[in-house]
Amino acid sequence: MCLDSRRISGVLFRARIVCLLLGALIALCIPSNCVAKESCPWINEATASGALEGVVTTTVIHPEMSKDADVATCVFLHQNGSNSIELRIEVETLSGAPGAYASYAETCGPDGTPLRAIGNEAVTCSYIDKKRRKWVSEQVVGRVRYHAFTVRVSSSAAPPDRNVLREKARKMAEQLAGFLF
Repeated sequence: MCLDSRRISGVLFRARIVCLLLGALIALCIPSNCVAKESCPWINEATASGALEGVVTTTVIHPEMSKDADVATCVFLHQNGSNSIELRIEVETLSGAPGAYASYAETCGPDGTPLRAIGNEAVTCSYIDKKRRKWVSEQVVGRVRYHAFTVRVSSSAAPPDRNVLREKARKMAEQLAGFLF
């Protein structure tokens, strides 16, 4: 009788070990819900933090229908108390239609100032955001090959220096155009 109980104990012990190993193997095969933070394809958080002079939060949006990895919208936001400053970068693929960029560049209208050495046909201008009336924005609109881009720097500080915002937008547009080239 003692010999049978020892065999049964040994079999049960091995069965427990096999069950534990099988459970561990199954746990390793189940996909986790962890998702890597998506990053902007052209400018990283450190570069945006330097431009906006502080720690930023990032939002990246890719259009569902686009197969082009260079088509996205990246928004970097730095908050300092009640004041915020935002860097928004939008890149779109231009259609093959003649004048496709002209309609895109109309966001600056006749007030756009041409910029040299930033992509093709880049212009800089002020931007009025109808949703955020108290914000002041400066932007650069340009084109590199078959991509159109907008780089906008906006501030809720009262009163922000438009020249500083415009220079930040120009510097970021310069980096973006170099990446897209």
